Amino acid sequence: QALLAMFTVVDSTQVPTASAVWGVSEWGAAEWGSQDGLFESLLIKLNEKNKSKNNNVRDVLIAETAIQRNLVLVTDDSDLAEVVRNTGGTVMGHAQLLSDSHAC
Repeated sequence: QALLAMFTVVDSTQVPTASAVWGVSEWGAAEWGSQDGLFESLLIKLNEKNKSKNNNVRDVLIAETAIQRNLVLVTDDSDLAEVVRNTGGTVMGHAQLLSDSHAC
């Protein structure tokens, strides 16, 4: 129910990821990426924190995109949240998003 509630709170505009990863990214839904090394840095840090979980590449694509576009990353993954915050990104959990949206 909480997940379904998110769809009424969050803008549903699809944003292309800031980088593309072969075999993961969808054609037309990703950009080539920059040479600033942010994607690689985030991936290394997240892999170190959570022992290289299978979904880290996908999570980092989303995280990098949020950072590059000054968007808020909504996640309850504490490892990902810490890596993003330490890189200068903004993060909130889904409970905070729901409580903030009800306050408006």
